Amino acid sequence: MNRDRAKEILEAAGHPTMQAPNGNIIVFSRQDMNDVEEIEKTETNALIEEWKGLVSCNYFAGSVSMGDLQRIALIEAEFETRLTPEEEESTREWYEEEEAKFAKEEEAGHEMQE
Repeated sequence: MNRDRAKEILEAAGHPTMQAPNGNIIVFSRQDMNDVEEIEKTETNALIEEWKGLVSCNYFAGSVSMGDLQRIALIEAEFETRLTPEEEESTREWYEEEEAKFAKEEEAGHEMQE
């Protein structure tokens, strides 16, 4: 992975935190250079499956997490240097199919509300 790109991704979100009423600090962004190293060591197929799961939850299901969004960006940065053209095409096709399914389901839901 391009480490400069990884650092940009980690720094872009800053370190958002919030103090809970009990005094604990809640950290919303949890990716760091240890996560970058882990991503680099993960087998390609496992990384693709993790990416698909995170994208499904965060892009399509609407369960957005800053840590997940950072991880998606880090995985995609790793994809830039690792995926074969066939793997790139396959992940792009998967995304486009899932996006189309989601749009169709949303449209059906809006029609039912009318």
